[in-house]
Amino acid sequence: MRKSAICAATLLVSAAIALSVTSCDSASVEASCASEAFDLNGREEPLGSSDRLSAEFAAAVERKTVSVSMRQLTENAGWTGEWDRAIYVGASTTVQKINENGGMSLDEKCITGIPDKGGSDGSYMGYMVFIKNREPVQSVGWQESGSDVRFKFGTRFITPDAELTYVESADAMFTK
Repeated sequence: MRKSAICAATLLVSAAIALSVTSCDSASVEASCASEAFDLNGREEPLGSSDRLSAEFAAAVERKTVSVSMRQLTENAGWTGEWDRAIYVGASTTVQKINENGGMSLDEKCITGIPDKGGSDGSYMGYMVFIKNREPVQSVGWQESGSDVRFKFGTRFITPDAELTYVESADAMFTK
């Protein structure tokens, strides 16, 4: 009888250890990235060609397009419709701000390539990050000064249905 009590106690201790190890493992999984870290400088283009999209932005500016949706511009560039929001990431944007604007919950180590403050000429790199189901999918980079597309101040994100309009004084397309 004593031997069975020892076995039962050993079994309970083993179960407790297994549960605590499982809890630690699941906590570390939650703190890690759902997939690989998303690099803003990455060259993957699952939605379509970044160059073609940049060319569509430039063409809209050249035509002085009064109004066009992001969906139309991305379709004209041959992109898939597999995104539901786009956010702007500029110099020294925080991961907290990226999460807030993108509706995501990325850990600090889950996104890389956030640009530093501008260069000596006053220009800096910015990104439009396209998101699907709260996960970043593709980023399109451009030099901020002279960009063909700009987010209106205070715009946290844009959707495929967002309208862009030409602003002559800036010679650029702005979100409405």
